[in-house]
Amino acid sequence: MCSCLPVVVLGAAAITTISTDPPYNSLATGFKNFIVTAQFPTPTAFGDQCSWFYGRELDSGSGTYFYSSIFGGCDPPAPGTYDSITCTEQTIDGTNHTITTLTITQPLVAWNLNIEVRCIIATTPGPITRTVQDCPSSLPYGVVVSSSSRTYQASGMFSCPTGDLFYSNGIALPSGDTTCLENAEWNGQTNLQCKL
Repeated sequence: MCSCLPVVVLGAAAITTISTDPPYNSLATGFKNFIVTAQFPTPTAFGDQCSWFYGRELDSGSGTYFYSSIFGGCDPPAPGTYDSITCTEQTIDGTNHTITTLTITQPLVAWNLNIEVRCIIATTPGPITRTVQDCPSSLPYGVVVSSSSRTYQASGMFSCPTGDLFYSNGIALPSGDTTCLENAEWNGQTNLQCKL
């Protein structure tokens, strides 16, 4: 699946996109190896440089450089403590494109994660924002989730203060066991409710 921003056509075959894997707008605290991929027309202006920015880098203005027209194109850094970047160039329908990925390898912490590719001159895809949060402690229709942790892959238990757990289609929940998923939802929470 692709969580893509609208595609901007910059000519017959020039495409600019940014997408994420997983494709969710919300991510669970503790999830790691979040991947963002950007594609844009390869910069042609002499002296153009491109960098990934996220988190505090957006505030400081110093991103992680991966492309330079002076040094012949893609030049990603070695994998770092927090992230890994790739960069390739590809011809698509006669137009040269740069395709780059940013993988945030450390567990995500709760905040609004803003991510952007910037070049000095070339047009790049717009920024994206993802919300990083814990899985919820309660759900609609009176459902409560008990867990010692609400981060990615934490185990939990659905329960009702009164009544039994049923899905909206009338099927009873066979077990209250659940796990916090990468999209900051509990496995099986959709349409779950307490019924007397």
